[in-house]
Amino acid sequence: ALTLPMRLRILCEVLSGLQYAHDLTDYHGQPLGIVHRDVSPQNVFLTFDGRVKLLDFGIAKVNAAPDRTRTGVIKGRIAYMPIEQFSATTVDRRTDVYAVGCLLWEAIARTRMWAKHTESQILRDVLNGKIPRLSHHVEVDPELERIVQRATGPAPEDRHASADELRLELEAYLATLPPVSLREIGEILAASCAEARAERQRQLTEAIAYAERDPEGAEARF
Repeated sequence: ALTLPMRLRILCEVLSGLQYAHDLTDYHGQPLGIVHRDVSPQNVFLTFDGRVKLLDFGIAKVNAAPDRTRTGVIKGRIAYMPIEQFSATTVDRRTDVYAVGCLLWEAIARTRMWAKHTESQILRDVLNGKIPRLSHHVEVDPELERIVQRATGPAPEDRHASADELRLELEAYLATLPPVSLREIGEILAASCAEARAERQRQLTEAIAYAERDPEGAEARF
C-alpha cells in the first residue's frame, strides 16, 4: 500500500502537470486558458517506473474555443466539481484546484469524500457551501487539513490561486515527512501488480502463438 507521503507526492506531480497545462499559450504568447474540468481518480495514471500522468483532456475548456455544452448538461464528475462548474458561471484554474483538493481529501482519508451522497445531495451541499470536514472522518495533522480546506473552498476566491500555489504548500508539508521518491512508488506499484502483469503476459504470449499457428482463425477470434 502507498504511504501518505507517497500519495502526497503523486498529487504534487498531478499539480505540476496542471500548472503546465494552465500556463500554455498560443503561437502569439496569449494564454489559452485551459481548464481540465475532469480531474478525478480515473484520470490519474501511474506507470511502473513511477511516472504520474494526468489523462483525458477531452472536456477541457480553452478560452479560444466555444463551449458547446447544451443547457442542462454537466461535464465532468459531480464528486470533484466545484460550484462554478455546475452553476453556469466562469471556470478557471481554481476549478481544477478544487478537484485536486478533493483528491487530496480522499488520499488522506482513504475513502470517498462524498461516499454516502447521491449526486443531487452533492450538488445541494456544494451549492450551500457544505464541504465535508476532513477531521470529521479521520485523524489528520491540522496543517494538512488547513491545506485541504483551502483547496476545497466553496468559492473560487477561497482557494489557492493556482495549482503551483497548492503544490508548494504540499511540498513544504512533505519536507516534514520521511522523504519519498517516484522510483519507490513505481517499485511498489510494480510489485503489487506483478501477478496481474504475469497473467496478462501469459495471455498475450498465448494469443501470439495461436495467431502464428492459425492466422485466419486468430483474425476471426480477435
